[in-house]
Amino acid sequence: MQKYILFGIKVAAIALVIFVQTLETRATWGNFDTSFGFAGVAFDSVTGHHPQSVALQTDGKFLVTGYRTTLFAGKGFFLRRYLSDGQIDTSFGTNGGVIGPEANFRGSDYRGNAIVVQANGKIAVAGWANGYHAVWQFTSSGKADKTFGDGGLQVLSSYRVINNYYPEMNIQSGKLLLSVRKQIGSDRKIAVVRLNSNATLDTHFGNAGESLTGIYGGDKGSGTVVETDGKITIGGIKYNDLNAKGLERKLANGQDDLTFSPPTIFSFGAVFPGLVKMDNGKYAMRWGNLGANSSITLVLETFNSAGVFESSVSPYNGNSGAGCPEVFTKQNDGKLIVQFLGFLFRLNDEIEGGSIEMNDCSNLGGMTHLARASIQSDDKMVVAGVYNNYLMLARLLPN
Repeated sequence: MQKYILFGIKVAAIALVIFVQTLETRATWGNFDTSFGFAGVAFDSVTGHHPQSVALQTDGKFLVTGYRTTLFAGKGFFLRRYLSDGQIDTSFGTNGGVIGPEANFRGSDYRGNAIVVQANGKIAVAGWANGYHAVWQFTSSGKADKTFGDGGLQVLSSYRVINNYYPEMNIQSGKLLLSVRKQIGSDRKIAVVRLNSNATLDTHFGNAGESLTGIYGGDKGSGTVVETDGKITIGGIKYNDLNAKGLERKLANGQDDLTFSPPTIFSFGAVFPGLVKMDNGKYAMRWGNLGANSSITLVLETFNSAGVFESSVSPYNGNSGAGCPEVFTKQNDGKLIVQFLGFLFRLNDEIEGGSIEMNDCSNLGGMTHLARASIQSDDKMVVAGVYNNYLMLARLLPN
């Protein structure tokens, strides 16, 4: 049976590469890196796995998390690790993957999304556990960390998932820091939560482990940046008031930074992971504006280091494109790269000046369920998706 599975994967890979090669001559940015996998793509032998996010380790290996189909029409957590050439790392977990502790029943829903590799080598993954935000933690070899939560899983039962938005996760002062939405009466705020090494709330942070944004937020996701001094900058825009936007900063202990002076009327809710700090010290925030003709405009706005609004640019107005992986980050060459409505845009760090590059990711036309991509130190982009029900990986060149 294994022979036929591998044969099917090889046939699928060849078919996709032939398809890619017919398109590659049209692409100047985003070509496949042929040193990766087979002509730029690599297949995992597992089926029914839907990736949500990719993260890179410092040793060049990379991790993919998401959800897999389970019995009784459920969704189960998974985390898999790959070598730098795209091959599965069989030394990790069981033959390259782990599924983590979870209680499966009809319609259960566990999903991994944000991955952080800690200084001690442990791997934390934030996501969902049956309607609540949750964090899994594993050793560097892929075993559940029994010292963390309940056998390696901590369900944050005070934080329900709102409108299917995933948490963000960072490292701050050596501890896991999550940004999640929280319903407080009729308002929704961003709650920044810090965990101890055993997954309990760090009561020395904020108010008993939680620091809330000062003004109510919208229905969208947040953007969080951890500064080099440990301070935490959060940005957003209110979904029903496009003039209510700005940044807020917390001290390293979660208390409000009173030296930071954003506008007095603002709220939090920028689309997706919506805030990036650029090399020039300014912040870039993204959101989308729905027009009367149902088209959506990408808006990129800059704020200076003190949180004061400076400028705005709209690189695109229209409808969905071919389909690019989710990404909003700074490349190592200083350029800002952002996905919006299935297109990729790349700008210099001034945003409002210079050329704007655009890519429709036609190379990835055969892939579905594209995960949030990750950028290597050489600015190559690692992408995960699904092709013919197989988990597939690709690496794209920056130029």
